[in-house]
Amino acid sequence: MDQTIIDYIVIISTVLFASFLFVTNIKSLTENFVVDCSNAKDGVSGCRDCCNTNEPNTYQNCVDNCMKN
Repeated sequence: MDQTIIDYIVIISTVLFASFLFVTNIKSLTENFVVDCSNAKDGVSGCRDCCNTNEPNTYQNCVDNCMKN
């Protein structure tokens, strides 16, 4: 095989692997910052308060999940 082709294959493989690692690390970082309201249930308004503050875009789903716990 021509050395240029081998060089291109190595470069492309390296870039793909680096991209995979980057995406994996970003996913891991974002999952670490998700606020979990499942422990907010206090018998008064703990779930609603937590979900309203931390997950306003998915409020009802958050409250439903919190209340199940």
